[in-house]
Amino acid sequence: MRKRRKLVTIDDVWLDAGQRVIRVVVDGAGDGKGNFDYFTINPYFPPQVCNPEPWEIQDCENSGGSWDYGLCGCQYYGCYNRWCEVY
Repeated sequence: MRKRRKLVTIDDVWLDAGQRVIRVVVDGAGDGKGNFDYFTINPYFPPQVCNPEPWEIQDCENSGGSWDYGLCGCQYYGCYNRWCEVY
């Protein structure tokens, strides 16, 4: 008999700062009950809010760059002998 595998994912669980205790309760008995391979707990990092001042965007553009909202900063592109890089 092949064992059934199940992946359970729970997103966006908000907890206040501090130590927490995780308890796993198995409701049932028999083969395959309570057989866990692993748990993964990932911290949540809120998305960065990019709200540059108008002068920051203007300074970026005046110096040959373009504003990158994903990085929340000025990106400069330079090419030399057909090789281009971001710096």
